Amino acid sequence: MHLPPQYRSLYVIDGQHRLYGYSDSEYSGSNSVPVVAFLDLPREEQLRLFMEINENQKAVSKNLKHTLDADLKWDSKNLAERAEGIKKQLAQELGENVTSPLFNRVLVGEDQRTDIRVITLEAILRGLNQTKFVGKFTKDSVREQGLFNTGDSAATVEKLRRVLSALFIYIATEYEVEWMRLPKDGGLLTINDGVTALIMVFGDVLEHMDRTAQIKPLTENPDSILEKAATYLDGLKPYFRKLTEPDRAELRKKYGSGAPTRLRRIFQRAINDAREDFNPLGLKEYWRDQSKLYNVETYSRVADIEIKLRDDVKQLLMHEHGAMWLKKGLPEKLFTHLSTEAAKKNRLIEKDEDEKTPWDCLNLIHIREIVMHGAQWSTLFQKSFTIPGQESKKKEDKTSWLVKMNGIRNNADHEYSVSKDDADYVAAIHDWLILGDHTDIASRNSGSELEAQADD
Repeated sequence: MHLPPQYRSLYVIDGQHRLYGYSDSEYSGSNSVPVVAFLDLPREEQLRLFMEINENQKAVSKNLKHTLDADLKWDSKNLAERAEGIKKQLAQELGENVTSPLFNRVLVGEDQRTDIRVITLEAILRGLNQTKFVGKFTKDSVREQGLFNTGDSAATVEKLRRVLSALFIYIATEYEVEWMRLPKDGGLLTINDGVTALIMVFGDVLEHMDRTAQIKPLTENPDSILEKAATYLDGLKPYFRKLTEPDRAELRKKYGSGAPTRLRRIFQRAINDAREDFNPLGLKEYWRDQSKLYNVETYSRVADIEIKLRDDVKQLLMHEHGAMWLKKGLPEKLFTHLSTEAAKKNRLIEKDEDEKTPWDCLNLIHIREIVMHGAQWSTLFQKSFTIPGQESKKKEDKTSWLVKMNGIRNNADHEYSVSKDDADYVAAIHDWLILGDHTDIASRNSGSELEAQADD
């Protein structure tokens, strides 16, 4: 059998590990290796044999499968397989081509992971699959023509490689500090989730520019496309300038498999802030839904806090005033108001056991009126309801947390959004009152005082 010295003149169906290991040994140039060879075996059959041989043995890494698929499928007669092969070949070339900013950052074949080489072919493919770069196909028909699909696999891969390399070069240059951050140091753009999100956003920007006739993907050169796309990608700069270490940690740890989508939406919003004409489908709806992310959890904690406050205040008033606790413990105006509210509700209630008392109509802001009524603050409530660290403040300031809690409760209960800061504040109050841990709320108070002193 004659094997020409030509790239892709043969494919190794099984034994890649042994071949790679042997090729680096002292015997590779002199010894003969016995093999079983198949001449003119269709690529589909090669792939089937490979999968069959390895399925019941040690699992083959997904990365290696993608590498093999790139070779086997990229010029398949099956259009859907061909599109898959094009994307896998493109992902591989972005990692292997020395002109690509992803060179030596992508794990190709059986590359070993390093501090900088952490990006998988799967991460690149996830991004490409969310774009319209290659298009969508069935086995034998076109469902959606790709922006850069020329109809020729090699030409399509080359066109896309040059365009994406140009876009990544822009990111690596304009966001150099961020690009040079190692994953272990909190880098966002050079980890799998970051690369996936960047490719998605590249797709969003280029799709918008094509739809608005700003570019001609198939005929325009990559430098021209980049020059126009940069006016959108520049919108990311304010986001990265303001990005904090806690934000990085939250994005990397909290969102899990949803991190690429989260980052994509963050990038889209940043670009939209700079360019109002860029408004991807679903962007407003995503942030509308996300804006209520903390509502349910916060409302639950506020409810727990409110129940405890009602019970604690009631017990202290009963201990102080006995059977007359309701009349003596409440300001006259509040007692009248709550009695009226109870009467209104009871008119609609048919069962005696369901009727409401004035105390049942209480809310958080009313509790503040009660604890501040007469001398009750100093004699009954000051010790229990003063946030640790605020002992030297005035009565109004010591009880201001109840005002803030009432406002947050109203937001959580209605159509308004609870911010992360408010959610964290409620969690700190909850820890203090329910769990007996005042560490967080005390540190928040200390930080607020330092800021106030700085302002003065």
